[in-house]
Amino acid sequence: KYIKNLLQPYLDNEDNFNYMPTLIHADVNADHILLDPESKKLTGIIDFGDIEIGDPDYDLMHVYDDYGVEFVDLILETYPHANREKLVQKLEFFNKTEGIQRLFWGIDEKNEELLKEGLESLQQAAG
Repeated sequence: KYIKNLLQPYLDNEDNFNYMPTLIHADVNADHILLDPESKKLTGIIDFGDIEIGDPDYDLMHVYDDYGVEFVDLILETYPHANREKLVQKLEFFNKTEGIQRLFWGIDEKNEELLKEGLESLQQAAG
């Protein structure tokens, strides 16, 4: 029931699918962002193992999860977005559905740890 209540409003909102499919990294997180410690400037992004064509908003999901909306706002200063509120809503949705992805990944890989992580993530998201 929780999963249906999470997915249905997102799926029913056609605006969530109003984007140009784009080549995305799909795993931008702190481990994959290289910074120069002296200049504090971005020097690179690594690990393109999850690259796919999809919603460009998804590329900020792990950054949102790791650092919160304040950090996303800093990114938006140089990486503009047409609708910040819509972006944040989508990032919250992507974050909450990460557990579902881990569950299916755990089933596919027959990996008990991923199954456990997926269930814990869903329980945490459900409150």
